[in-house]
Amino acid sequence: MHKMRPRFLCGSLPVGLMFGFFLFLLRPVSTQRNISRTYLLDHGDKIVLNGPDNPETYTVVVWEWKPHSGKEIEKFMTLRRRGDYWFKEKAAGEGKVDLYREMYVNPYSLDLTIYKTTFKWAGFFTLAQTEPRKQILKQYELFVIKVEASPQHPLLGSDVTLSCSISRLSDTVSLHWRPMDSSQQNRSNTDQIRLNNTVYLMVRHVTVEDGKFYVCEVQENGNNVHTRNGDFTVNTYLYRQGYTLYRSSTDHSELHLVCFFSYHYSTAEWTWTSHRLQKQKEVIASAVQSQPINVNRTYFRNRLMTSVKHFNGNDFNVRIVPILFQDAGLYTCSLETHQLPTINLITVKVTAEPSDAVTEGDNVVILTCSVSHVTESIRLVWINGDGKIVGEMLLTGKEKSKSLVIQKAERDRGNWRCGLFHQDLPRLFVLYYQEPSGCEDSIYFFHQEGNFILKGPDNPGNGPIVWEWRPHSGQQTTKRLATFHRNDQQWAVQWSDEYVQIPGISQRMHVDWSTLNLRIRKPTFELAGLFTWTQTEPAGKILRQWELFGIKVDADSPRPVMGSDITLSCTISRLPDTVSLHWKLAGSSQQNRRNNTDQICLNNTVYLMVQHIGAGNANLYKWEVHENDSIVLTGDINVEVDQGLHSKTYTVYRSVTDHSELDLICEPSPELSEIKWTWRSQHFQNQEKENASSHRPEPIHVNRSYFGNRLETTEGNVNFLVRIVPVQFKDAGVYTCSRGSNKYVNIELITVTVTTEPSGAVTEGRKMTLTCSVSHVTESMRLVWINDEGKVVEEKNLMQTKQEDNSLQLIIAKVDGIRRNWTCGLFHQSTAKVFIPYCLQVNKNYTIIFTIVVIIGSLALLLIIILAVVLCQRKRKPTGLGNQRQKAPRSKRNTEGESHLYGNPDEIQQMEEINETPVPEMSCVAEYMSVSRKTKQEDAEEGIHYGSISFQPKATGGKIALFEYF
Repeated sequence: MHKMRPRFLCGSLPVGLMFGFFLFLLRPVSTQRNISRTYLLDHGDKIVLNGPDNPETYTVVVWEWKPHSGKEIEKFMTLRRRGDYWFKEKAAGEGKVDLYREMYVNPYSLDLTIYKTTFKWAGFFTLAQTEPRKQILKQYELFVIKVEASPQHPLLGSDVTLSCSISRLSDTVSLHWRPMDSSQQNRSNTDQIRLNNTVYLMVRHVTVEDGKFYVCEVQENGNNVHTRNGDFTVNTYLYRQGYTLYRSSTDHSELHLVCFFSYHYSTAEWTWTSHRLQKQKEVIASAVQSQPINVNRTYFRNRLMTSVKHFNGNDFNVRIVPILFQDAGLYTCSLETHQLPTINLITVKVTAEPSDAVTEGDNVVILTCSVSHVTESIRLVWINGDGKIVGEMLLTGKEKSKSLVIQKAERDRGNWRCGLFHQDLPRLFVLYYQEPSGCEDSIYFFHQEGNFILKGPDNPGNGPIVWEWRPHSGQQTTKRLATFHRNDQQWAVQWSDEYVQIPGISQRMHVDWSTLNLRIRKPTFELAGLFTWTQTEPAGKILRQWELFGIKVDADSPRPVMGSDITLSCTISRLPDTVSLHWKLAGSSQQNRRNNTDQICLNNTVYLMVQHIGAGNANLYKWEVHENDSIVLTGDINVEVDQGLHSKTYTVYRSVTDHSELDLICEPSPELSEIKWTWRSQHFQNQEKENASSHRPEPIHVNRSYFGNRLETTEGNVNFLVRIVPVQFKDAGVYTCSRGSNKYVNIELITVTVTTEPSGAVTEGRKMTLTCSVSHVTESMRLVWINDEGKVVEEKNLMQTKQEDNSLQLIIAKVDGIRRNWTCGLFHQSTAKVFIPYCLQVNKNYTIIFTIVVIIGSLALLLIIILAVVLCQRKRKPTGLGNQRQKAPRSKRNTEGESHLYGNPDEIQQMEEINETPVPEMSCVAEYMSVSRKTKQEDAEEGIHYGSISFQPKATGGKIALFEYF
């Protein structure tokens, strides 16, 4: 037995491994009390939890234990120092558990030794001083991992359930089962699910190789911290053996009937006793050695297949694909007169009422999970997409089903599954595959969530049909996945090489047996795209199309430090014009809090930038996908915040605007009475200037030499907060909270500003230059300019060099009043950090406006003149007719026409007196036309008469009017 101690590492995350009983050691993940996390194996080796660095400075200490099992805190040992030695003493509340046989405390160093790490010892171990004042000295959290197989010795061809459990599953930890050989990733005989603190792997029709094939991984923040093999031994002796299999009644389920013996036999047969007709035993397959196998297709038709065409004397394996609900019953293999395995098949199915194609207005859907028959202790459970059990029932001989009522809105995000448990172990999970509602051809899904059925064409004809996929990730690339051919009344599928080569697609997508329907299970973001069924003969014709839109949500930090920034992103695989993405604060309690978020949509992604996260705020955020202003998909993300600030370093980005602010949060140890905030300017890095200091219980001292009244301070019970409002460009630098040489937190501030040339308002039509500048560059940064349509029009990658210009210019050749809104954006390693909107102040150019008005007015006047001339020409009588009318005697003029022309006698009187009336100095010609009726002898003739009025100048300077009638 060797001594093992937890390791405290500040660099990259290591994984320590020791064979046999081994221990994985992980750097501590600080929380509010700097808890050191360690991952151990159940029934592993001993572990030592170190005591304080200077134990001689303390008087009375106590070791406490809070188990992960949820029991109350146990004060299992109190020690008092006498000289260099620590004596155990009995204290109130101790002695509830007998720990001394399995644990030991060193009386000189206060180290706690646990002799054997078992699952029950998982939990929090705390060493605290109780006198003269209470304080926590050390705190550890032990996570214990346990891996089991049930049964431990399964029969060849049967099923086994592997379980991997952790004593407590935190938000940053995940459990996974995977095959050890990467070449076997696409095997379809497994299914896994996580329930509470355990991930289960169900392996169907096991082989001998499966016994050492699977491994459980424990990951923290995406990094492996522990692995454990799920070994079991497969029993190949099948003589007079029996076992039970559970299969779903779905189009992809399979039943492998394995019959094997080391000796050779001349005959063999498989029989089936239906559960519904138990008195009838039917021979479904029989064989004679070296002869073709005879298959009875009366009951299973083409669903029953054999592994070989001829019986070799010892292997007689058959397969039924797919499984129907009525296939339940007993299957028995006999080699000559020797009975080998007897397999009890229990089938499970899921139905929905109303049907999968839910009609408009249906508010609820009833899902029913049914079992063919019940043996021993069987429990049915309904599990939602979050892995939580929402309904369960222990079945009896009469009760064979469990129903679940769900809302239609919940159904759309449905990852619903029915689980069958036998003796408290999961044996089977049946997914509920939903059909898209309505007649739309679009489906929105979240990454690795949801199960769908895409129906093929209704009238496919008889010719070959090609199934193609054009992924959103490459719009110009179309992949042919499969070709369908008619086989009697069914469809047979032939997979293409492209289908086989696409990683993971065979586990996510497959075709229903004998149909053209596509079944999708938990599709990944990369599988989004357009799926097309095309008839190739007699001519290329598209029969059906479905478009799948994938949604993916990411955070640039899995566990941000309190007071730091975080950027959340919601991305869609393709963004049509009718679709929009949005971030919202989840929960009404957050709606009125101080605004510390900003969001912007670029390309197919909407970013949400959250500043000083966790500083007294809830951290639940909601994303929504809208189509035509209606929500088609939604979800939320809860950000776990690291509350411990000791020895933390992070970077924040702030815009130089009137509303920007910088919160500097420090959490020193409670016993410290002196603490200070200092600033090292980016421009004067050799000088570290003190901004604020606290000497308890004296008031906080603030140095306003550099920030003036923009600096505010707040000191609570724990935190020492300094706030700078607003932030200026020159504030960039490193801010440190420390006591002497002991530094608690380092915050690097990078500032971004926008300037204009010329400054202020600019006249429309003039040139203007917008400049976006960053105070300094760390690692990879990118500046962009974005127009009011959300398009990037200028961008620049910045490098960490002193010679480079850390700015990006946008030159607007002619400013107009339409494109006034521009945005500067800063990206750090492809993550959006800061966006500064800028609205141009544009003055109207009145000279240009006057010129435009004059031109438009002139054109309008010219158009009026042209129209008047055209109308006059259309009304004028041809010249020849006018001359004839002029030659006619005045006496013969049609008096009737004259009376028609002047309907009012006063008009004639006015015309006779016009010579004596003064008129303005102008010239006007008016033309008149009248049509007169002739006598009976002249009925066929029409007269058109013209008259004119002319204003002539008189000798006195006035003008006279002359009237002439034609």
